[in-house]
Amino acid sequence: MTPLGLSFFAKQSEWLKDIQSWVPLIEGIDACQFAQSHKLTELVRWATGSTTLMLGNSNLLLVRGIHHIKLTVTDGEVDGAKAYVFFLMMTVPR
Repeated sequence: MTPLGLSFFAKQSEWLKDIQSWVPLIEGIDACQFAQSHKLTELVRWATGSTTLMLGNSNLLLVRGIHHIKLTVTDGEVDGAKAYVFFLMMTVPR
């Protein structure tokens, strides 16, 4: 049987650095044991936020967040879970 991929997006804007929009889905994935709990914990801890890097006359803002989460279903069972993380870099004048 051909696998079915289900992609979940938190909002219309795909560039969310706030983890709160993702918490209900991540908790549901954990409760259903579709992924390892320690990996989900690290995803929540690591995959969101921003950092400012100083470069010469400007700053570089590095924003990271979850772009989307995909579950793969084969024969009526979830057999894979992936989170796609983005890194968005923008220059910001000092």
